[in-house]
Amino acid sequence: MYEGRTAESRKTPHTLEFMRYLIRGRRQWLLPLLIIAVWSDSALAAGPRVACSDLAELSPLLKVLSAKPTEQSSILEWSGFQQAKWDSLKGVARNVFASYRSGLWSADDSDALERCSAELASETEFAAALSSEFYSETVAILRGARSPRIKKLAEILDSREMLPFRIYGYLRKEELEGRKAGFHRGQRSIFLDFTMIPEGEWIIIFIHEVAHSLDEKLIQALPVYADAKLVHSFMQFVPNLQDPRKLPPEARRGLIRWLEAGLDRGFLAEWRAWTLTAQLYLDGQSEGLWQPIGWLENVLSGRKEDESIPTFLLHRLSPHFSDPSEGIFKTPLVSSELKRIRKAMADGRAKPELGGIGRLVE
Repeated sequence: MYEGRTAESRKTPHTLEFMRYLIRGRRQWLLPLLIIAVWSDSALAAGPRVACSDLAELSPLLKVLSAKPTEQSSILEWSGFQQAKWDSLKGVARNVFASYRSGLWSADDSDALERCSAELASETEFAAALSSEFYSETVAILRGARSPRIKKLAEILDSREMLPFRIYGYLRKEELEGRKAGFHRGQRSIFLDFTMIPEGEWIIIFIHEVAHSLDEKLIQALPVYADAKLVHSFMQFVPNLQDPRKLPPEARRGLIRWLEAGLDRGFLAEWRAWTLTAQLYLDGQSEGLWQPIGWLENVLSGRKEDESIPTFLLHRLSPHFSDPSEGIFKTPLVSSELKRIRKAMADGRAKPELGGIGRLVE
């Protein structure tokens, strides 16, 4: 049985503090799909390598593998072994999550898990177990909160159909483009690299990315923004028309619909996700679920006592999302209409909607 680890039980004490320093310094699912990457850069794996037998988190799997059936074993015995192996992989994943959340997971451990997983099981099995258990363990934490909003989020996640997770092999850093987490609009998938996320920030980053998958306005905007016929309905008037006000009514409505879809999948999608993230962050902090996070405190600084989080964040985030200037957006017909829409939001004349996210913020 896995009994956890303490600072005294580390395998590489002479590199421990250095590794911890490096890990701490790296700041910055369906569901449709949750991808957890557990592998660190090779530069961080310097020093003696941890043996598979010495990685305490692997103990459930090693115990099962020691009793692997032989070629002469029955189908029933092999079936029981495969089930026990899968259960043990989930146990390994829970152990990894517990060590990570306790601040005891290091770059050496990530290196060892990558090597050992290739030796002891298929990478698909390991990745699926890690994704499943990191997700379920995180939802369990949310489920135990006192905050009605956090409980509501956990209830929604519990009620959603859990489709099989798809893991595309071992995700290397270059495949994640240096990002710790994200929501892939095209695939509608979430990825999270916990080696880049400080353990004290894990649940907040998880909430933020899950918020995207729950954002009905974002999901509805994706096919609209990709609609080539819709784009043609207003771009056919370029370059003869420069002023969108002179477009035929139907064409201008198409232009506005397309631009609003673009905002709903971009800037406004982030605004809605950050609105939920910030509200639940404050709720959880008030009951001690997590400690203050410096960069998020900076984001929320300057909010007036009577100012709502959605209103504050709309104005706080807006300067960080500049309008596109390439391709279609080079044309005055498109760029001027987008500027008009953004200005109306900034002036308060147009108020974007939170959609389904709003029901979680209430």
